[in-house]
Order: sequence, then structure tokens, then C-alpha cells
Amino acid sequence: MDAVTSSSWKRAVTFTGSLGFLCASAAWSASDGAPGIFSPSSKPYGRTYADWSGDWLQWILSMPAGQSPLLDPDGRYCQLGESAPVFLLGSNARGAAVRCCTVPNGRSILLTPGSVFCLLRLNAGNEEGLRACVEGALPLITNVAVDIDGLHLRDLHEHRVVSDLVGFTLPGDNLFGLRGGRYRGIVGGYFLIHAPMAAGQHVVHLHDEVPDFDFVSDVTYMISVGAHH
Repeated sequence: MDAVTSSSWKRAVTFTGSLGFLCASAAWSASDGAPGIFSPSSKPYGRTYADWSGDWLQWILSMPAGQSPLLDPDGRYCQLGESAPVFLLGSNARGAAVRCCTVPNGRSILLTPGSVFCLLRLNAGNEEGLRACVEGALPLITNVAVDIDGLHLRDLHEHRVVSDLVGFTLPGDNLFGLRGGRYRGIVGGYFLIHAPMAAGQHVVHLHDEVPDFDFVSDVTYMISVGAHH
């Protein structure tokens, strides 16, 4: 779920859609071994998971609607706004999608199967209210799942993270019909950072549901880990 949610949960922005793209020919197969997910208590590259989740929110909301990582139909926008050392993957706000994405060799990958965010002055008047907004919405996200190269990850609740208050610039052409400009907000959800994957092809599947809003998000990333850019 990716939504701007009021404290009464009566006002939310969600998006649904359907699968419409399959990647070009490639030999996608499961790899051996457990995925190298950083512990939620760790500090990948000297920063906490709360820090990285705030970066993800800034990245998601800085993109115009036509290039949003939440609506990317096939992975064509997955390189936009990326910077080392962690490659950010968008969740999906339109039902189901398959995205093909090339990730430079040596880059970790941030996965977000489900999240919710609340904005200052729109959802609450202070940081404490925003945290209450996010914490109240998180239990609505159900059936969260992550599969990496055919391996189903367990204990995802340990990766439920709430960011600090972060600022960002929302473009005039945004998904939420809000006036463009500077905003501040907090995001909460499921965040996992995968250590750099081996060169080659990988399959990452992310899924979550919000039954109260009749919302289902499902995205499969066909990832090709290549050379440094």
C-alpha cells in the first residue's frame, strides 16, 4: 500500500491496475543459497533502516506522475534518480506488474513490499500526529510477501520500519492531486536491503494487500545485475 492516509482512515490515495508486460527472452532461474538481507538492527553503509526508508519516500515522491516508480509499467523508469550505494526499487500501485531492471554490479538493493505515508499539515499537524497516522495504518497492510530467486522470505514483521520526519519537493504533476512544493512526511512499511547480488539474472517478487481498501499490489522484478555504470 502506498497512500496518503488521514487519521480516521477515511481519505486515502491508492491505485490499482493489471499485468500487461512480459520481459523479453531471458533465462530466469532460481539461484542456490539464502538471500543476503541486512539485519533490521544493522546500519548498511553507516545508515539505519529508518534513514533508508526516508530516502525511499523522498525518491518516490520526487518523481512526476508520468515517471513514477509506483506506476512504472515495465521497468523503463527504474534508473531514474538512482545513486550509489543502494539501488531503490519501487513498489506497485496498480494491481500487478512485471518490470525488467538492470542494476549495476556491486550495488545493494532496497525492497519495499508494502508501505504507507502521512504528510504534515494534511494528515496531522505535528510529528507525533504523523507517527500515530502511520502506526495506525500499518496494521491494514496484510499478506506481505517477498520472494527472491524462488526463495520465500520469512519473519518480514522484523523489517517493519517507520522513518524519521523527512522533507521533499513534490512536483506539480504528481499522483495525488496535491499542489507542488515542499512537504514533510513520515513513511512506515516493510523495508529490506539486500547485499549486492551476483552478476547475472535474478527474480524478485513483492506482494501486499489492504483489504479495507480493496487494494492488491503485486510486482515482479526481473533483475539483471551488470557492470558498473
